[in-house]
Amino acid sequence: MKPPAACAGDVLDTAAPCSVVNYLRWDLSAQQIGELTVELIEQTKRVYDQVGSQKFEDVSYESTLKALADVEVSYTVQRNILDFPQHVSPSKDIRMASTEADKKLSEFDVEMSMRQDVYQRIVWLQEKVQKDSLRPEALRYLERLIKLGRRNGLHLPEDTQQKIKSIKKKLSLLCIDFNKNLNEDTTFLPLTREELDELAQKLKPLGEQERAVILELKKAECEKRGLDFDGRINAWDMRYYMNQVEETRYSVDQNLLKEYFPMQVVTKGLLSIYQELLGLTFDLEESATVWHEDVKLYSVRDSASGKVIGKFYLDLYPREGKYGHAACFGLQPGCLRHDGTRQIAIAAMVANFTKPTPDAPSLLQHDEVETYFHEFGHVMHQLCSQVGAGASGTGAVLAVGASGGSRLPGRRPAPWVTTGPCRRLAHWIEMCLSGAGGLRSGSAVPAAAVSSRPHTVVPLCVSVSSSSPIRLLVIGLGPP
Repeated sequence: MKPPAACAGDVLDTAAPCSVVNYLRWDLSAQQIGELTVELIEQTKRVYDQVGSQKFEDVSYESTLKALADVEVSYTVQRNILDFPQHVSPSKDIRMASTEADKKLSEFDVEMSMRQDVYQRIVWLQEKVQKDSLRPEALRYLERLIKLGRRNGLHLPEDTQQKIKSIKKKLSLLCIDFNKNLNEDTTFLPLTREELDELAQKLKPLGEQERAVILELKKAECEKRGLDFDGRINAWDMRYYMNQVEETRYSVDQNLLKEYFPMQVVTKGLLSIYQELLGLTFDLEESATVWHEDVKLYSVRDSASGKVIGKFYLDLYPREGKYGHAACFGLQPGCLRHDGTRQIAIAAMVANFTKPTPDAPSLLQHDEVETYFHEFGHVMHQLCSQVGAGASGTGAVLAVGASGGSRLPGRRPAPWVTTGPCRRLAHWIEMCLSGAGGLRSGSAVPAAAVSSRPHTVVPLCVSVSSSSPIRLLVIGLGPP
């Protein structure tokens, strides 16, 4: 039972014809999202039904493992078209329709992950296939499917499986609703003093030291201004005096430092560094179809061969209803398609940096620049991975993306695979630091600011966590 040539051997067939097609589309109406969700579920279910209904003597690599991998490639792209808009679309109706699509598709994912008939045929395949006939990726995929099947309890009695399925569906819906409501969340977490005792003991000494430093600064300023000193650190005091600590103890002026990081300068430096570091060329697609006017699409070519290996979207500014943090979303996995051609990888970096206005440029804090480099590292990991299975980037054959991507039961990233490369790539920010020019002066960032900035992170950790009344109570510094 030898697999097709495109999937056999130990070395990836990088010479496979490459399709530079962007299968993604962002012009769907709310109604179309609902209709296509139903179609996608029906199409994908038919493949699972075919795999699960095979006679055991007919089970083969092509009819089982390859069939599941191929449908996952198609499913991943179509699913992202339907559920990614909930995070980025400027239309509330489309965001709501996308969220509902995500719920239906997530429920479907659970159903497919609990298909005992499919699981039994995968186990049968593992027992009869010659291991050395499979590519390492295919073998890993096979082993992973079996492991996930056991984790889902598919080897357990039927009543236990039904309980697991019910729990998984409930968890899936809760996660989707939580993400949808996160930016509007106003709830609080009730904790007893007994529950907080151990935490307070660990953090209070450090917190007291930092509290004393901040109170000393506040007292000196009150005396200088002729104001009454109340001996308290109010919520509105925190950010101001955190900046004072950085300026007086570490010679870091955040407002001054920001001037060295205009968005245009940082973006140009970031793209230049990654192109040189990875041997790539980025080309802005001027007339690209995107989901919002602020979004830009770049094609990525291997500088040596000139071949297009992927594309990435940059969606960097906040707007109503948009995903509230910074993340990389894998949208189209780079892999071999069912016909043997290579599909390019496409990813999107979504962030919420300050948007420029006619009167003021977008200036980034140092930690925002770090975030930019970090998340863009995920993007590069997505695009530069060259795999055969239906996955790419941060999880190799185990995941399609750092965020989003395939939810069918074959892909989950190992933590070190997900975060390791982007953390290392984020350190290249120091090159941007050393070469940046001031917004007004045009000079480079002062060496003292570069060397002192990293040391400001740890001493302020408790100060940050004490920036609200509940956090003050958590570390034992608040009123009784």
